[in-house]
Amino acid sequence: MIRTLSGTVQAITDCDITITIGPVGLAIQVPTPNQFKVGDTITMATYLHWNQEQGPTLFGFTHEVDRAVFLLIISCAGVGPKIALAALAQLGAAPILTALQTSNTKVLSQVSGIGAKKAEQIIAHLRHKADKVAKNFDASMTGTTLTHWEDVTQALVSLNYTRVEIADTMKHLGQQYGDAQLPFDQLIRHALSFLSKRA
Repeated sequence: MIRTLSGTVQAITDCDITITIGPVGLAIQVPTPNQFKVGDTITMATYLHWNQEQGPTLFGFTHEVDRAVFLLIISCAGVGPKIALAALAQLGAAPILTALQTSNTKVLSQVSGIGAKKAEQIIAHLRHKADKVAKNFDASMTGTTLTHWEDVTQALVSLNYTRVEIADTMKHLGQQYGDAQLPFDQLIRHALSFLSKRA
C-alpha cells in the first residue's frame, strides 16, 4: 500500500492534483485541490482505492486524521470514495467526527450525495468507530473542541457562504489552528478574517 508521497505539485484541476516524483507524475484526488499551488513541495498521506471497472485511484490527504476519517466513511456499506471526499471537502475531519459522535444527521445531510436517510445509516454504522478515531489522533478531538468546529461550520452556512468557501476556510483553520483547541469565538474570528482576505 502507498502510505505517503512526497513531491512537487505540477498541475491542479477541479478534482485532483498532479504530483511529480522524479520522472513520474501521479494524479491524486484530494478534498480541496485549490488549497495547493503549482510548484509547492508537499508530503501527503495517501490511500490507493481499486475499482474493478475504473481501476486504481489514488487519494491524498494533508493530515493523517483526514485519511482516517476518509477510511472510516468508506467502511460504511453503500458509501464510496466520492462521498467521503465530498464530506471532507465540505465539512472537514473534525466536524464529521462530531456529527457522528453526536448523531447529527443535519450536518451530514448537507454533504452532496448524503440525504437524511443516508446520514442516519452512516451514523448508525460509524458512531462508535468515530470515538476511536478521535481518540487515536488526539484526546482533545472530542466533546467541546469538536463542537466548536461544527459550530463554526454552521455559522458560516447561516451567513450564506458557499460550500467551497466553507471548505476552504475549514481547511485553513485546520492547518493553522487544528492543534490549538481554540474556543468558538476565536475560531469564527479567524474564519471571517480568512474569508475577508479572499473577497
